[in-house]
Amino acid sequence: MKFKQIIGVLIFSIQFLGLICIISILYVLIAVHLRRGLRGQTDAVNLRERARRNVLETLLIVFVSYVVCWAPNDIYSLNYYLKENVQFEGILYDVTVLLAFANAWINPIIYSFRYVKFQRAWKKMFCCRDAEKQDQSTVSSCNLANKNPNRTREASTGRGSESEIN
Repeated sequence: MKFKQIIGVLIFSIQFLGLICIISILYVLIAVHLRRGLRGQTDAVNLRERARRNVLETLLIVFVSYVVCWAPNDIYSLNYYLKENVQFEGILYDVTVLLAFANAWINPIIYSFRYVKFQRAWKKMFCCRDAEKQDQSTVSSCNLANKNPNRTREASTGRGSESEIN
């Protein structure tokens, strides 16, 4: 194996596989920490369980999007080190680079689809007046809902409603 090939494999291993391993380990630790909080809990914390499950699903989606976005470019670069005739000029390489850059703006989109509070922040950022009115009406309706004795115990604690978790 040539020096160039060894360097290429090392770069790929550290830059792509190493990061995937680190991210995987950290996400597993987060999952374990979130699961630990559920031991011995009753049905009264179903809302918390759904919130934890939503966090874990979101982490999985973010992780998969990272792998999908970065794998083509890293594999293309590894291919350059292993073969002599790979060019960095052309549509295929440009697509791999654009896909890697796309990872930077995919995460906010993922969070926007997964969390109501994130959606509200987007609305405030881009539609200032309408979003403020909607937030005020949402706060008013939340206050009225919390005064309703027919609401479940979890919703009345002020920790969020079902719509905020999804």
